[in-house]
Amino acid sequence: MLQYLSRGLESLSRSTSGMNRRLRTGLIISVALHVTILLVLLFGLPTRPPKDEEPPEATVAMVFQNETGPTTRAPNPAPKPAPSQEAAPPAPPVTQPPKPQPTEPPP
Repeated sequence: MLQYLSRGLESLSRSTSGMNRRLRTGLIISVALHVTILLVLLFGLPTRPPKDEEPPEATVAMVFQNETGPTTRAPNPAPKPAPSQEAAPPAPPVTQPPKPQPTEPPP
């Protein structure tokens, strides 16, 4: 297992040895920034306790007075007119369509 680890580190050193100084510095800064962002996302931002606590809610008593004065009402609806006495024409007689007859009897 240690052989794989040492081979991985050797390949890493070989791959970064060909880089110039500015690329290596940029890589280190980028890795550090990404690790910092990842840790902040995992553990959350540090929070400070609030300095001022919220005051307790005030209790309010509500008193309703019964008004016995005149009230406004909707006007009475108009009476409905009586149905007309005209006779409706009789409905036409219902005719039943003829039943279909088979053209040939089944064998």
